[in-house]
Amino acid sequence: MKKIILTIVCLTALSSQANTNFLPTLMMKYPQISGTEMGDCMTCHTINKWQRNDFGKDLQDWLRKNYVGEQSDPTQRTYSMEFIQRGLESIEEIDSDGDGVLNYEEFNNLTYPGDNTSF
Repeated sequence: MKKIILTIVCLTALSSQANTNFLPTLMMKYPQISGTEMGDCMTCHTINKWQRNDFGKDLQDWLRKNYVGEQSDPTQRTYSMEFIQRGLESIEEIDSDGDGVLNYEEFNNLTYPGDNTSF
């Protein structure tokens, strides 16, 4: 029940933002997380007002630095799934949360790449 409520809250939060491609792109890129606790918004966000965790911040930084388009306000941009996937690929080989495990290894291990207590 807790997971269902978290998913509803997550989807509601996503629907109120300019871009809803993040979670579906994450699932396509890392299908092994589908149906697990990692298959939700908490992979990139924290509970605290949906702020981004270290992994989410690294992805956000890449997207903002590499965006080419007319929308100057980064909070209003709509990123394509392909662009988000390139961002995910670009940060796979770093350790966002500093726990000694690379981001792609965290996905393979079903541990959170933005939580240094999960490795």
